[in-house]
This record gives sequence, structure tokens and C-alpha cells, in this order.
Amino acid sequence: SYGVDVLANGGGDDPRKMLDESRRVFPRKPVSLPIALSSPEFEVAGWAMDLSMGGAFVQAPRVFSAGRRVDAVIWLPGLGAPLRIASVVANARSEGTGIRFIRLTELQEELLAKSL
Repeated sequence: SYGVDVLANGGGDDPRKMLDESRRVFPRKPVSLPIALSSPEFEVAGWAMDLSMGGAFVQAPRVFSAGRRVDAVIWLPGLGAPLRIASVVANARSEGTGIRFIRLTELQEELLAKSL
């Protein structure tokens, strides 16, 4: 398979991660920003470890199931108030939760783009 061939040829990276990266529409930037994920049932605080125009990877004390709708409340540098972005959990792993932004306003797009 592709991943085995890459490793055999000295690729060295985890093939699953390489495949995930190849599917991304937006490049991700490593960050360390406070974030909260909330829904009517819960709210949990954590850290956004990477960020893009399309989503983020969040380390938090709780991992959420894929498909769950959440609001991502992100504190970007230089802003007085956090951005609240409608999102969905794209994937959940033991090390954290990947979220995909599903609805950005023009202002949110502009502010997020300035941070990237």
C-alpha cells in the first residue's frame, strides 16, 4: 500500500498523517491558543495546537465523537473578544479533537486570516 511504500523508501513519517495532510484544503499553522468547545450539553476549555481557515486541532481534557456540532470559541492574539465559530468534530483521537469550521462570517474570515 501507499503508506508501506513510503516507509520502505525512507519516508519516515506516519503514512496516516501524510494522507491526512494531503486531504487538507487549507494549510495548518502551529499555534498555542486558548479555545473552548461548547454545545448545549457541555463546554470544555483546551488549547488549539494548530489552526487554519478550515479548522483546528484541539487538546482538551475530553475527546468528542466525530460528527458532533460545537461552537469553537477561540481567543486570537490582539483581539479583545474571542471568535465564536460554528464547527463540527471531524475526528477524535486520544491526543485531541480535530474540528472543521462550518460557518464563518466575513469578519471572522478576515480576523482569522490575519492571525495566520
